[in-house]
Amino acid sequence: MRHLRSFLLTGLALAIAAGSATAATTTYTDRGTWNLAVPVRTDLNFNSLSGAFVSSLTQGTSPDQVTFAGIGFTFFYDGTGYGPSGTGRYLTNDYYGSANAGLSATQSLSSVTGFGVDLWTFDNQAMPITVNVYNVGSPTPTTYTVNPVAVSNLSTSVTFFGYTSDLAVQKVEFTTTGSRPPNGRVILDNYSWGQLTGAPEPTETPESATLGYVGLGLLGLLLSKRKCL
Repeated sequence: MRHLRSFLLTGLALAIAAGSATAATTTYTDRGTWNLAVPVRTDLNFNSLSGAFVSSLTQGTSPDQVTFAGIGFTFFYDGTGYGPSGTGRYLTNDYYGSANAGLSATQSLSSVTGFGVDLWTFDNQAMPITVNVYNVGSPTPTTYTVNPVAVSNLSTSVTFFGYTSDLAVQKVEFTTTGSRPPNGRVILDNYSWGQLTGAPEPTETPESATLGYVGLGLLGLLLSKRKCL
């Protein structure tokens, strides 16, 4: 009886371990390194867009697309002239009054396991940018802080933020804290997405599922055994 109980408790521990597995996530500050991790991807630079206010913007080739939208204000636009030299067109939220204004990017496929983007803030104000990453099936985001360098029309660099995970990316939010002034608006450029090389499917792996089923089965045996006693 003692050995059986130990065996069943071990199975219960396996079930708990399988259910509490966390995502294997990596962030990047260098686009070249991120490109090596995500060789099969789509790259956007927004340079073919014409300047306009829009409520949403969908880019890519169906069914693998991304939709950009404003946060804190319905409209956003693509523009020029307030970024590093040679930047071209970019996306930003043209709104000054609301805290946490910014942009969101929502993926159409549930197989995207990596994204990369160039970020900075408007009017040469190097304000922190909050990046919220929502994985498929998770209502709670993982939050990162990006600290852009101060930029002007003569600057030659932007701040790159890259992300990969063994769980699929559903949506990403980019916001600044506070209203403008004093905080600059988020500017987003050169958005890329794809699959991490060698990443498993963005669902529970067979190994974890097997452990969970075995553990739950053993838990059932333990409960039924107690009823018989």
